[in-house]
Amino acid sequence: MTLLETEGHVQRLKEDLKIMGLKRMSLRLVWKVLTNKKINREVFMDVITKIWRVVDSVEIEATSKNLFTFYFRSEDDRHHMMTGGPWTFNGALIVLVELTGRGVVKGLSLSYADFWVQINRVPLLCQTEEIAWFLGEMIGAVSNTDMGMPGDWPGEFMRVRVMIDIGKPLHRCVRVDALGDVVETIMLLWYKRLLNHCFQCGRLGHSTSECLTNSDDNVPTGETNLPFEASLKATMPDWWWS
Repeated sequence: MTLLETEGHVQRLKEDLKIMGLKRMSLRLVWKVLTNKKINREVFMDVITKIWRVVDSVEIEATSKNLFTFYFRSEDDRHHMMTGGPWTFNGALIVLVELTGRGVVKGLSLSYADFWVQINRVPLLCQTEEIAWFLGEMIGAVSNTDMGMPGDWPGEFMRVRVMIDIGKPLHRCVRVDALGDVVETIMLLWYKRLLNHCFQCGRLGHSTSECLTNSDDNVPTGETNLPFEASLKATMPDWWWS
């Protein structure tokens, strides 16, 4: 008798057990703290549970370095975590992702984060929800738009919620030829709750001093000449975005 014969045939998971597993997995999220420093698990769990203010309890499990899985007791709490970000811990961005399929954490892509982005200096011609969506797609995958309330500085700004590839430099602006007359309109971008980003390469997850990008490839050496600035971070309070 072979080893495979001893171990028996492949068994199909019973439907009721599969449904139970899928239901529990639907209340899980995987979180990664985007920093090169090792996070203290106990401190992280204590701080996060306090700032979340979840209605029901939540279970937190450390999976690997700076990687955690969370099990929520209610869908409302899980939804709040998914839509209320970006979240941070000690100045580092927390990237979160929903589990799909069999729920295998290893090899899971944790390369994207949702941000509310304010598009500034928007001409009146472009003040429509459809154009807001179009402009947002120049930044990342759009999930929502906000044209503001009536009386909100018409012609000044609009907001879009986009999924950003954190492995790429942040967009500083969007550039549009609105009338097809080769006249460029530049609209500056502000990111809500933007963490300390690298002023050299424009990416999240490390500081300018930790950047491995050769400054000679982009700009002359000297911080005053770096291509990215702190001005990408929106300075308005959270209620301004609600």
